[in-house]
Amino acid sequence: MTPVLYYIRNFSRPVLILGTIMVIGSAGYHLVEGWNLLDSIFMTLITLTTVGYGEVHPLTQNGKIFTVFLISTGIFFYAVTINSILDVFLEQKFSDFMFQMRMKKKISELKNHIIIAGGGRMAVAIGEEFEKAKKEFVFIEKSPDAIVME
Repeated sequence: MTPVLYYIRNFSRPVLILGTIMVIGSAGYHLVEGWNLLDSIFMTLITLTTVGYGEVHPLTQNGKIFTVFLISTGIFFYAVTINSILDVFLEQKFSDFMFQMRMKKKISELKNHIIIAGGGRMAVAIGEEFEKAKKEFVFIEKSPDAIVME
């Protein structure tokens, strides 16, 4: 999976969950309490964001039960969102760490290899020639934007 798709997948999940909770919450207040759409959306939003303005209208027993359900769902939403954000950052850090460890291991196993300084087009062309000749080599490049061989 490409990094862009990975980020989209991990950040779109909380957005979809929030949208679903907003629809369910708004519909719930409309059905349970008989409120109009705006009041239902507003009550759902202030409940999920824990703003605490107070109820739009006094709640019935069923409305209170529904609000408890909505608050619990909101807590789940925050947990999923935090998990998704942490997952993106930790996964990237872990992937970078593993890549560096594999690269260090490969480099430590090299003997009588050629070192190519730089990662520009000329260095890549030289690397391709060494690859064709089955010579072991390694690139050393400071710039993360440099061209690299795959």
